[in-house]
Amino acid sequence: SSGINAEYGEARKMRGSVKNVINGIIAVHKPAGHTSNKILNLISNALGYERNKIKIGHGGTLDPFATGVLVIGLGSGCKLLSEYLHCPKEYLATGKLGQSTDTQDKTGKVLEDLAFDHIDQITLQNTLPYFVGLGVKQRPPMFSALKRDGVPLYKLAHRGISVEIPERSVDIHSVDLKEFTPPHFVIHVRCGSGTYIRTLIHDIGKKLNTASHCFELARLKQGPFSIEDALPEDQWTKNNLMDAVKKWEHLLQGGEIEQPRSIEKGQNSPGV
Repeated sequence: SSGINAEYGEARKMRGSVKNVINGIIAVHKPAGHTSNKILNLISNALGYERNKIKIGHGGTLDPFATGVLVIGLGSGCKLLSEYLHCPKEYLATGKLGQSTDTQDKTGKVLEDLAFDHIDQITLQNTLPYFVGLGVKQRPPMFSALKRDGVPLYKLAHRGISVEIPERSVDIHSVDLKEFTPPHFVIHVRCGSGTYIRTLIHDIGKKLNTASHCFELARLKQGPFSIEDALPEDQWTKNNLMDAVKKWEHLLQGGEIEQPRSIEKGQNSPGV
């Protein structure tokens, strides 16, 4: 095996005596600038617990610069997090043409600076269907939460260590162009688990014979949770969080998690 495994945001093992009385699944609106793990610390504190005194985890990492829906499991709700990792997600992403970076987003070091004046809206629009289908091939970046022998790749990257990352297949159900104001373009993406939107935007640039990187990223939906359901940071109080736990308590009783709709005939792609 490759030794690379996805980081699933599972609840960390608790130390010492734990009296956990909160069980549930909720969603918060992650602001830019925090890691997903930092959000768990903030939610724990808002609920009145030290992080190691409460069972808490998230249903899929959002990059620090990204915003939007972060699904959080509490207590017995953590057992359901793997289901949320594999349920469909929706994103709104802004790409910037002309530059590639080592992180495939705006936080990284620029690797290429290429012309993009040959790209118009029709060219971009006609390129996007190539990335729609079941089994689209992606090669995630070194700056990712994937692991090699238990060590996150981004930690290796920060040490200047590079390893071969195998291609993997992901399901991308739709990629729709929402705006094109060069050098920026905005796409709405519906996809399955394991899809790297940064990599999608990077690959779109390559397909257009230029370069691109992810400039902004927001997760709009994950399973039953939409951005409207996600509690914004200024509302992370114990009362509001407990209200959210109560609102979504039916999910602990086996409430259905949305499955991806089938891709329209003719939209299957040969891969990236």
